[in-house]
Amino acid sequence: MLVDNAVMYELKTVSTLGPEQYKRALNYLFLLGLQHGKLINFRPVSVEKRFVSTTLLPKNRHNFALDDRQWLELDADSAWLQALILALLKEWGAFLETALYCDAIYHFRGGEDQVVKNIEISLEEAKIGTQRVRLINADTAFKLTAITRGLESYEQHLRRFIRLTNLGALQWVNFNHHLVSFKTILNPRN
Repeated sequence: MLVDNAVMYELKTVSTLGPEQYKRALNYLFLLGLQHGKLINFRPVSVEKRFVSTTLLPKNRHNFALDDRQWLELDADSAWLQALILALLKEWGAFLETALYCDAIYHFRGGEDQVVKNIEISLEEAKIGTQRVRLINADTAFKLTAITRGLESYEQHLRRFIRLTNLGALQWVNFNHHLVSFKTILNPRN
């Protein structure tokens, strides 16, 4: 609920207010360009309330650098993904939950069921299971993260994962505060 274009109230009916509700309220503040809001939970015996605030101004959310030196435009779908992320960053800015960017991708691709698919995981030609993965096409997955530390070890994890699949590549976008990086991880098996 937005009051007088100045104060945001998020009304909830959950068991207790936790980190997820706080993060979502921050997203709303960011999208509205506000710095203060309040979460109010009507479900507990006593009404629970929590102030939500940020010092991050809207102009600072739009102040970020792009690093796409390791991004390969593999096909039209890869170009589309990068263009969409750039358009969302221009409109929304950075610092939002990656789930919001994923939801936008789902929307423009016809829904989550058109994007998230089960793929086969194999080790030395033996099927070991399946994994739900976000795909922009049958050959290319994508991953959106907001990692600020341990990027190298996470990248190694992604490289190990892609080798266990029949995918050709994984397009990785990381939102690290004021640096948004685009990186293509090719499957060495293909």
